[in-house]
Amino acid sequence: MTAACTIPTQPASPRGRWSLLLAPVLVVCSLLALIASPSVARAQLNILPEEAKGLEITEHLGQRIPLDLEFVDDTGQTVKLGQYFNQGPKPVILALVYFRCPLLCPLMLRKISDSINRLDLNLGEKYNLVLVSFDPTEGTDVAAVQKAGMLAGYDRPHSDATAPGLAVLTGHPLSARALADAVGFPYKFLPKSGEYSHGTVIFVLTPDGTISRYLYGVDYPVETLRMALLEASDGKIGTTLDRFIMWCFHYDPSAGGYVVQAMRVMQIGAVLCSIAVLGVLGGMVAIERRRRAALREAALRVMTQQQPPPQPPDKPTP
Repeated sequence: MTAACTIPTQPASPRGRWSLLLAPVLVVCSLLALIASPSVARAQLNILPEEAKGLEITEHLGQRIPLDLEFVDDTGQTVKLGQYFNQGPKPVILALVYFRCPLLCPLMLRKISDSINRLDLNLGEKYNLVLVSFDPTEGTDVAAVQKAGMLAGYDRPHSDATAPGLAVLTGHPLSARALADAVGFPYKFLPKSGEYSHGTVIFVLTPDGTISRYLYGVDYPVETLRMALLEASDGKIGTTLDRFIMWCFHYDPSAGGYVVQAMRVMQIGAVLCSIAVLGVLGGMVAIERRRRAALREAALRVMTQQQPPPQPPDKPTP
């Protein structure tokens, strides 16, 4: 009789069964972690469509734009860009767009209009707005319609300075390209679609044409835009409170807006503490002076009461 040799088996323990069930889950999680790793994420972000390649905006903060560039305004007159600058302390908001754009530019212009409507600084009086088309096919008629629409949508009190404060410029593609290069704003024509590929950003410039701030995207919060204009004007178009607020805030590119400076807060706290200490010391000195004065008066009264009454002079004896 032949004995069969068998390997004894034991039922899997609960721990072993859980290990078998968790193994596929761990594999999937490992793959997800690999995909979500920074290097892989950067690689994924670098995969851009051909139309968007080479359109990264290069900031030229602190550089002046060429103010002698010539364009055509909404009336058909040839004008120089410089005539919208150097008008006292007024900064300038600049946007490079093309008006037949199917999506981004109309959205940008609508957001700009919404923001300046809620801004407590009057267009044309405190700042200028310059819109420049880089599409050579857009002419005076397009500029006139665009300017009329922008002014019609401006619901703040109008003044004689409002219309000149808004410039819609077209024509001269070489000038548009030179201006775009000066502010680091690339764009390119797409022959297949007949459209332009470009970024979304507006520029805030100082009164003399120096680039002060880049505001990215298609949403321009009123407080951010207001602070950018105050910064570009060096605080000359706002109130004393505005200048104090500017002193406490600085622009944080990572946050896309103005944030409180910790050092400024510490300085303000130190000043307030010093004022409080001086106030307390001054009050203590005043109280001590009043106390000493009261003591002197009391001592004078006591001395007056203790003095004998004056005696009449002695009569001479006969």
